[in-house]
Amino acid sequence: MSFGYSVGDCLTAILFIKEIIISLSDTHGSAAEFQELIKELGNLQGTLDVIKNLSENEGRQDSIKAIKNTASDCQAVLDEYGKKFAKYHRSLGAGESDGKIKDTVKKIRWTLSMKQDVQVFRAYVAQHVATINAQLGLENLYVTICGLLLEVPLKNKQEHSHCHL
Repeated sequence: MSFGYSVGDCLTAILFIKEIIISLSDTHGSAAEFQELIKELGNLQGTLDVIKNLSENEGRQDSIKAIKNTASDCQAVLDEYGKKFAKYHRSLGAGESDGKIKDTVKKIRWTLSMKQDVQVFRAYVAQHVATINAQLGLENLYVTICGLLLEVPLKNKQEHSHCHL
């Protein structure tokens, strides 16, 4: 006699229930994940603010503008996803509460629907951060090389005219 459920269905249900229980945990669940994400967002925002305020030295405007443009693109991603994440702050934020029932519902909703968004967000941010790191690395290399070249005695001033520090 069959009840219409297979062993696979039962295992799927058990794993789903386990995931829900974990999502409700204060130390390993949705709230802990959310709070860690908020810390990451704060650190990223601080870095983007520093980049936004970089001064454009004479002769280096193009490279600094490129770095600022990449940071601006990253800021757009941060702003877009920040709006999605903000609606969970009262329920999942540290020391915050929207009421026990709403908190529980939002913890479950976070686990079921937002984990994928967080992965996509992190992938977008990782791309932008990698580009910013590469751009900053190239700029640092340029400044280092020009600094070394400027220490070398010049035969004529035109030899190092491309170095603007």
